[in-house]
Amino acid sequence: TPFAELLRKYRVRAGLSQEHLAEQAKISVAAVGALERGIRRSPYGHTVSLLAKALQLTDEECAALEAASHGQRSKPASSSTTGHLPAQRTSLVGRDADVARIVKLLGKSNLVTVTGAGGVGKTRAALEAAKSFSRSTPIEAVFVDLSPLTDGAFVAASIASAMQPLLTQRVDTMATLAKALGNRHALLVLDNCEHTIGEAAAAVDAILSRCPQIKILATSRERLNIAGEFVYLLPALSLPESVPAGIEEAQSYAAIDLFVQRADAADPRFAFGVENLRGIVDVVRRLDGMPLAIELAAAQLPVLGLQTLHLRLNEHFTIPAGRRDLPPRQQTIAATIRWSYELLTSEERELLCGVSVFSGGFTLEGAEALCARGSVDRSSVFPALASLVNKSLVSVGHGRESVRYTLLDSVRSFALDRLRESVTATPAFRHHAEWLADLADECAGSSSWSNDKAIDQVELGNMRAAISWSLNAESPDDRLLAARIINGLGSVWGRAGCFREQRQWIELALNRIDESSHPAAVVDLLTSFMIRAHADPATLHAAERALALLARVADRYISIRLHITLTMALTVHGKLAQAERSSELAASLMTAQEKASTWYATLLLSRCVLRQQQGRFDEARSDIAAVEAMALSNGNRYLVAARCWPRLLWLEYRAGHTALALEIAERMLDCEFGSSPEVAYQALTSVTRLRLQLADVNAAAESARELFDQVRRHEGATDPCEYAATVAALRGHGVAAARLVGFARASDERVPILGDPMWQATRDLLLSSLRKLLSAQAISAACAEGAALTEEQATAEALAALELA
Repeated sequence: TPFAELLRKYRVRAGLSQEHLAEQAKISVAAVGALERGIRRSPYGHTVSLLAKALQLTDEECAALEAASHGQRSKPASSSTTGHLPAQRTSLVGRDADVARIVKLLGKSNLVTVTGAGGVGKTRAALEAAKSFSRSTPIEAVFVDLSPLTDGAFVAASIASAMQPLLTQRVDTMATLAKALGNRHALLVLDNCEHTIGEAAAAVDAILSRCPQIKILATSRERLNIAGEFVYLLPALSLPESVPAGIEEAQSYAAIDLFVQRADAADPRFAFGVENLRGIVDVVRRLDGMPLAIELAAAQLPVLGLQTLHLRLNEHFTIPAGRRDLPPRQQTIAATIRWSYELLTSEERELLCGVSVFSGGFTLEGAEALCARGSVDRSSVFPALASLVNKSLVSVGHGRESVRYTLLDSVRSFALDRLRESVTATPAFRHHAEWLADLADECAGSSSWSNDKAIDQVELGNMRAAISWSLNAESPDDRLLAARIINGLGSVWGRAGCFREQRQWIELALNRIDESSHPAAVVDLLTSFMIRAHADPATLHAAERALALLARVADRYISIRLHITLTMALTVHGKLAQAERSSELAASLMTAQEKASTWYATLLLSRCVLRQQQGRFDEARSDIAAVEAMALSNGNRYLVAARCWPRLLWLEYRAGHTALALEIAERMLDCEFGSSPEVAYQALTSVTRLRLQLADVNAAAESARELFDQVRRHEGATDPCEYAATVAALRGHGVAAARLVGFARASDERVPILGDPMWQATRDLLLSSLRKLLSAQAISAACAEGAALTEEQATAEALAALELA
């Protein structure tokens, strides 16, 4: 970043290390490091002044540094505004006026719904409007595709997982979603709301009721029908009533312009002139100016030519779409898709119907794995898929590491209907679930030190669809596929922040799978439950049930996984003797080779927490050191920073070595992974608490400011307002501190693990400091005021409190 580069340049020129600069500027080393790494993106004015004085900058250099700091503060609001919207590969034709009207409505209302028939181009128009609006307004734009959802209960989770940076609180319900969005300024583009219209409307209502700074641009075939909604009905593209007199007049009609542009892209030999103008007009009028239908028709030009295209289109539209309740334009699109489908080869048809079982898109590898289980030869998948892409029936998107394919919703719906009409429907859904189950087994069985085999959260839609189909299947064997997916791919929900959803799937699977017939699957599900809910009292019942069933399970890996999990879960609930037995059993079941794997490292990291609880600190240190040595020998330095050092600093704190714990936390910030959200959040939280307990209030204020930046990027982060309150109380500002305490108490739903002595000591320091400043009545009154604050208001008060002298 400009500020970071300039600061580093001036420091190097002055011949100062970060430590010396921090000492002379009277700020923390961690703060200097965070500024130079770009972690702290909003330096305060007094911090810039202290740095400039310590670096002995000229007036001109001071002005440059100050200007860079202001530019840094404004950058996130402008440069990242459109960064979370999907890129479009083709131009948007004929929608300038519509986009301008939608943007104008967004200026008037926090909720605009773009409605229209399927295929009219609602998504493209909304995306263009979002980009235009966010370019002129300091607000981030985030795209949320609801089309993959098969259950409206997951609307809130889908919105939460689309936010970048991730939300700072766990999102399980509409209410928690609204709460988590409290301090975000964003334009949410909610696409395809018609699939879950009731739940989508409830989510929008909950968000807008609590978050007045959020704007929502929705697309749906019907309005959301809630208060404050502005509806824009997107019309079809403009059409001429008769054949235009010339080419220039013809291209002033958007439907003709779109056809010509897409025809030229599909077939460079296509020549648009007066001689074929009548045929083109007839085609686009027959298609009612619907962009999807026009694009599908234009894609057939290289195969058919304009004359045959015109004739076949007229012939085909005598075939009814199959549903009389659809409006005319939807009848037209259904007919167009059917017509395009009938032009495909048998292999292309089979592939299109087969990949329609994917929810949320698929990769080439996924399509090959799925189709290889059926009658399509694996080697023919790519040529057939490429042909479907060329014919505009499949869309392709290029990610950072892979290419991902999707079907337009209307095309997927049509293909699914054809699949369900055939005898291959059940096998296709089974093959889809088997593909994911195999991926899950590969991930679960891997003891590799790398995460190359882990799948990304983009597969959540496929996981939901496969689990839902499996658990509702008649065959008990098919239901076991759901258990394999849930157990093997559990970390995907964690990365997406869908913790409650994962638990719901686990509990549903436990209800649907017979433990008398499938004890191994049930034991593994109970283990997954304990991993997700280890602080819940229900964990003890799950542990008893799993141990009772384990005698009937011959799978050694399931036993190892269960006992590793029990080591931590039983420790959390104070069952130390039982946790010790599970730790010993897990170790005894591992081979010598496995004791050099991530399985053993996981056991040691769980056991070191048990050793801490037992007061066996040297043994806990040995466990951590062993994991660190294993990780470093296998090139996994991240595990050291993200897993070993946090446990080591908690151990040293519990052992009474507060200064040493602080050194470890600061080491985490200064390491190569210090800017990653997971490492930075853990480190800054500990640094702030420890500095407060060591009475280094100014340094604690600096790290608390950095923590506010981190919680916006770290999913599941707790609110740092209490730390700002502690700083304020230690500086003598009782009312400001008590207001923040009131907000923190009202909003904090966190359950401290193992009593969390570091957190408890920091809270005790805060409360004792408050009691010295204010009466119980005054504290109660200020807390009540703070409880009424919104998250945005509380954040503003907390940052202001950190500036108080």
